[in-house]
Amino acid sequence: MKNIFLQKKKLLIMVTLFLMGSVAQAQLSGISIEASQQFSNFSYQNSDGLGGKSFLGSDEYTGIYAGGYNLGYRMTTLDNIVIRASIGMRRAGASLVFEDIVNTWSFQYADFRAAAGYEYGLGDKLGIYLTAGPYAAYLLRASQTRNDVDYNLKENGEINTWDFGIVASPGVKYQVSDFIDVYAEADYLFGLKNLETNAADTGQESYNVGLAISLGVVFIIE
Repeated sequence: MKNIFLQKKKLLIMVTLFLMGSVAQAQLSGISIEASQQFSNFSYQNSDGLGGKSFLGSDEYTGIYAGGYNLGYRMTTLDNIVIRASIGMRRAGASLVFEDIVNTWSFQYADFRAAAGYEYGLGDKLGIYLTAGPYAAYLLRASQTRNDVDYNLKENGEINTWDFGIVASPGVKYQVSDFIDVYAEADYLFGLKNLETNAADTGQESYNVGLAISLGVVFIIE
């Protein structure tokens, strides 16, 4: 019985090592650095149900341009499956003119993302891909400006500290060398968590939405 147990243990170790070696050979991974220019807006619905969840932002709001950057990890298997994760910083917000008063919201988030997708090769060096997955964002700063007067919304507790949603990213990647890839992509972000902390009382719903153009570099590590 002991010999059988030892044989099974050795077989399990050998299979595990074989699978680990196969996975290592079946993937190309690297560290990614990217910067983006974003167009951010709000999807807003009032207490009467007017407005609704708009994929590009509610008509009454005007989007703002903001920057962002990410540091991440990216892996592509031999089956062309793309797996990626990143941490970064980004801005969000929008503006609204109501009763001749200009209101501008500006948020700063620490951003955490994970995604998976597929890459289709267009030759030895060029490929197109699509990834999608969830994000979680922690609010670092939140302000509202009304005719040049600033209000700290984070300090007042009017905006939820965490935001959650999804990000979809179609893009194109080019292999510069055996050690460096570059890519460009269009990111679409849609928040799924109401930004309003007093939503139960007011019945209002506000969500982050955004479009971004991102440029990045992947430094291959294996």
